[in-house]
Amino acid sequence: MHFKLFKNNTGSFTSDFLIVLSSQIIVFLAGILTIFILPKIFDKTSYGYIRSFIMYTSYVGLLYFGISDGIHLKYAGIPYEKLDKKRLRFFTNIFLIMEIGITILIIIASLLFVKDENKLIFCAIGCYVTLSNFSGYSQNIAVVSSKFKLISVLNLIIASLKTLLVIVLLGLYIFNRLPLFYWYIIFFCIIYAIVDLIYIISLNDCFFGSFDITKELFFEYFSIMGIGIPLLFSNLFGQYIGTIEPTILQLFHPVSLSNAYSYYAFSSSLATILAPLVSAITLVIFPYLRKKTIKYDIALFIPIMNLMLILIAFSLLAYYPMKIFIPIILPQYKESFSVFRILFPGMLIRSICQAIFINYFKLHNKIKPFLIITIIDLILMITISCLLENFLLTKIVDPIIITEVYATVTVCGSIVWYFFLYIYLEKIQKNHVMYIHYILLILLISYYLISSLDISWYLGLLSNSLVIAFIIIIYRNNLKNIINLILYKNIE
Repeated sequence: MHFKLFKNNTGSFTSDFLIVLSSQIIVFLAGILTIFILPKIFDKTSYGYIRSFIMYTSYVGLLYFGISDGIHLKYAGIPYEKLDKKRLRFFTNIFLIMEIGITILIIIASLLFVKDENKLIFCAIGCYVTLSNFSGYSQNIAVVSSKFKLISVLNLIIASLKTLLVIVLLGLYIFNRLPLFYWYIIFFCIIYAIVDLIYIISLNDCFFGSFDITKELFFEYFSIMGIGIPLLFSNLFGQYIGTIEPTILQLFHPVSLSNAYSYYAFSSSLATILAPLVSAITLVIFPYLRKKTIKYDIALFIPIMNLMLILIAFSLLAYYPMKIFIPIILPQYKESFSVFRILFPGMLIRSICQAIFINYFKLHNKIKPFLIITIIDLILMITISCLLENFLLTKIVDPIIITEVYATVTVCGSIVWYFFLYIYLEKIQKNHVMYIHYILLILLISYYLISSLDISWYLGLLSNSLVIAFIIIIYRNNLKNIINLILYKNIE
């Protein structure tokens, strides 16, 4: 039996999406609090160390070794009651043995070979490997069986605990007891330990109880890893489209010597402010699309993409109120706002690739092409960044200019990635390539970047609102189609 508080009755696509979206809105609001208060509490160097830790956490997913993603692909759409619990218990035990072993190795290596503040950061990363990967593994079990209420409650708990942590640190700051950056890192890890405990209670029959130990189960475990590894690398390398540039930036301009990374980290945290809202689509869409026919899924693709274009246009409007408030709230990061202006559209484009494109590639069993396109794009970004660093940026001292160059590479890499994924999907779905969609996307971003230069915020807001109205007029029929497909045909 699992914990009754989180017992889930699977609903329609719309109801489950709204459940997840509501929790993600709370996560979004908590994220705003964190984004604006942490830079206020810590100096630029300490804030840089915190953002370095958060950046390194994006790489720990490699240590899933594909098992979590393989379970996601194999069991998607199966009700929780019908999951083979004995098999999952065996998989869970093997998974935990591997993750705990990796944690011990990372901590030992950090204590022996890493110096200064980075020693604690990498020890924390070692602990985070097991805590975060077990959380992700458990979440995938919840996702495939459509237990979205459980996921939503846990998202709320994570957001609440992170908010409480920030409030406590702010209280210490107000009373002149300046907190040390590693306090945030330690309690960040404790939050995920609490989440793991709740997953263990809620899904206990997947983790505890009798299970068989046979050669066939070992072979099946490694078979699931083989299925999941392409998806693992596709998900992670998709994230790296957004994190590879700050990683290279920190290598050439470390926090201890330059504020460039701190500026980029703050701008990046602002740019990803809407990411929790987009992830609601990512969690819900695949289990439901898999239940429908391919013909139905293809019919839904073009209306979804046009809806995403409209959402990008609306999201870009957030730049203008931020342009007013950020310099007032965080004057020490006023210079970095030009970096945020560049990064913002790139984050929105990557969110669509990660929320929509990868799910359609999974439906068509085309994860390997997705991975190849992503790797090629990453190689191009790394090559361009290294060439710029060696032949241009060595002559530049201003950290803001250096950061703007890296931000530009990130956005260009995101646009190229989007283009090739979109073209490939149109090809395998045998639809006419909608060049108008891509042209409108480029024009929208170009107009945003030009109009946000020196124009008054209210004129920029007004002119971009007119652009949105124009796009809505063009795609009004597609919007009607997606409403009909989701609401009236009722994805179940």
